[in-house]
Amino acid sequence: LQARSSPDVNQTSGVSVRVSISNYETLIANAIRRAIRCGEGEAVPRISDLDALVTSTSGKLEFEYAGEERTEGSVVRDLIKRATRLVFDGVVPGEGVASVVDSFNQGWNVEVSASMPAGDYLEGLDEIRGLREAATLLAGGGSPENLASAIEFILEGLHLSNRLNKTTIEAGARYTSA
Repeated sequence: LQARSSPDVNQTSGVSVRVSISNYETLIANAIRRAIRCGEGEAVPRISDLDALVTSTSGKLEFEYAGEERTEGSVVRDLIKRATRLVFDGVVPGEGVASVVDSFNQGWNVEVSASMPAGDYLEGLDEIRGLREAATLLAGGGSPENLASAIEFILEGLHLSNRLNKTTIEAGARYTSA
């Protein structure tokens, strides 16, 4: 949807449905690869898997650079961020995560990565007020894999809403107070 309405994408050439299919397959493949590598019983895509969509989108869209010094990858990353923020705003009530932001403002920080086992996300989860409740509600249940995905989504959504800072680190990302 973001690509179909973006001024960064050449709308006369259109956005093929094969972009969506390719990205879906890539996202699922990344989740399965992590589940196998980490010995998890369930493959659940996470925000950290979305970076793989840059490659799977490559060559399938025509971009409008209009003289800007932007790469195809940066345009795709921006589309992913806008789509993530749009979904976050639609499914996560602001008051439901206010206590999470408060915990970060009191000094908490969280590191996530595409290779981190889901169980690692649950360590210290109850120390960040409201995060377990928000993640459980969003995930529709409490499996570690679903909770890890929901936690990443909440943290990224709060970052994209300018309520948390995000720093890219070698292994993934670190979220801290804004």
